Amino acid sequence: MPRLFPAILFATIALAGCATAPDPAPAPVASTLPAVTGPEACAQPIREYQSVIENDLSSGHLNADVHRRISTDLFGVRSQCAAGRINPALADLAEIKRRYGYR
Repeated sequence: MPRLFPAILFATIALAGCATAPDPAPAPVASTLPAVTGPEACAQPIREYQSVIENDLSSGHLNADVHRRISTDLFGVRSQCAAGRINPALADLAEIKRRYGYR
């Protein structure tokens, strides 16, 4: 029995670490992205991308500071789309996606 005591003690201590509570879920961060206006050819892809980053933000997969930078970068894309400049808007959107690791 004396030889068994250290093994039981070690197993008890090792398993105690397994009984910790999970980390709490990240708190959702409210977004303030404006509505996208302009031709659907550019407005729809912008809305889809905004939806993806909103989802990533709310699930904790995207840092709030990075979300803010993406939103700032999207301002010009939304402006170009609203002005009817479809191709420049789509090109800039593709660049933003590339820069932040989205396709």
